[in-house]
Amino acid sequence: MQPLPSQAIETLFLNRRWLIAAIVLGCILRLVWSVLVPMEPVSDSNAYHVFAQNIVNHGTYGWEPGKHTAYWAVGYSAIVAFFYWIFGVDFAPVIAFNIFVSVAVIFLVGGLARAWFGDNAGLLASAVIALWPNMIFQTTVLSSEILFIGLVVAALLLHARAGKSFLAWVFLGLVLGLACYVRPVALLIPIVLAMTEIGWKRSRILPTVLGCGAAIAIILLVLSPWTYRNYTVFGTPVLVSTNFAANFWMGNNPETTGAYQPLPSWVAGMGEIERADLLKEASYGYIAEEPGAFVLRTIQKLFKLHMGETIFVHWNVHGIERVFGSWAHLPLKAIASGYWYAALLFGLAGLVIVAARRDWYRQIFHPAILMWAYFSAVHAVIVVGDRYHFPNIPFIVVLATVSAAFLSNKFASRPDTSATVRAAKD
Repeated sequence: MQPLPSQAIETLFLNRRWLIAAIVLGCILRLVWSVLVPMEPVSDSNAYHVFAQNIVNHGTYGWEPGKHTAYWAVGYSAIVAFFYWIFGVDFAPVIAFNIFVSVAVIFLVGGLARAWFGDNAGLLASAVIALWPNMIFQTTVLSSEILFIGLVVAALLLHARAGKSFLAWVFLGLVLGLACYVRPVALLIPIVLAMTEIGWKRSRILPTVLGCGAAIAIILLVLSPWTYRNYTVFGTPVLVSTNFAANFWMGNNPETTGAYQPLPSWVAGMGEIERADLLKEASYGYIAEEPGAFVLRTIQKLFKLHMGETIFVHWNVHGIERVFGSWAHLPLKAIASGYWYAALLFGLAGLVIVAARRDWYRQIFHPAILMWAYFSAVHAVIVVGDRYHFPNIPFIVVLATVSAAFLSNKFASRPDTSATVRAAKD
């Protein structure tokens, strides 16, 4: 199937120079934010800070020297530790790295939109990401969100550009193996892409399944050093991290709100493996008692996952107060959530436009739709929060370019016969 071109998007901005200017402005805003707002780690950001220092100073990945953990994936902490090892405990190199990754994401998301929907869709997607408030605020936060997005989008762009050769699946596995060190949820992405190959592109089943299997095997190979480390520490293989059971329990227990909550007192003092086993057992038991309630709760969490976007304002709380005062929190949160809701609205409209074509039974397997569904489903089953919808942002933005093209053609004063409108009407 030919990708939907997005030539009509030019009517939104008169010409491409406006879009390029938005990208440049996004880069400048990240630099300005990093100069104005100091990095002062709190919450999860502080955890990365502590982990990195213990790696450098004691050779221990954990909260305390000599006490090893695998509760969180090690990837981002290891990168921060590398900068601390080279430059000392200085946030400037980490901020520079965050800016580099954030700018890379601008162009990677644009490249993905270009591969799926045409040149102008790529420009618009880059501009939307460039001006995304929370991605700007993330510059001064120790967090894995943007790095994970960058690795996943790089893998998908490789898949979109390299075709369906076996070698392309191998390289896909290499990139996603690195992404798993940041968040293990990347492990099953080859299966999602295999579904797009078979359902959307109508690729042959056997080569696709073999390629998918090769990609997963490469991911496991990339992860094997860390898996072996975990085996030596815990006496049992742990692929990447042990926190799935805790997150699963947080979303499935009698007191759950669907969001983060402290672990129960009855697991205090337990080892990570024992704790994980008992939390999984408790969660499965609770689900088995009321399976209907589990389904309803999962649907509710699916909606909660997409409600608002203020996490990086919260994680910049001390820096914002130091520079602007506490009054600035509310308007910054309003700007961030307003931008998110606008993008989400356009993304949902784009999803409908793509899925409503005559061959809708193929379009629902479009990678933008399936990837959005995949990340959403994973967190709807476990625990939700606005930080967990960040991996969906590239796909929401790419789909938003489709609805933007549709609207720009519909309301343009001049006649337009672009393929985007024809495809949307089909």
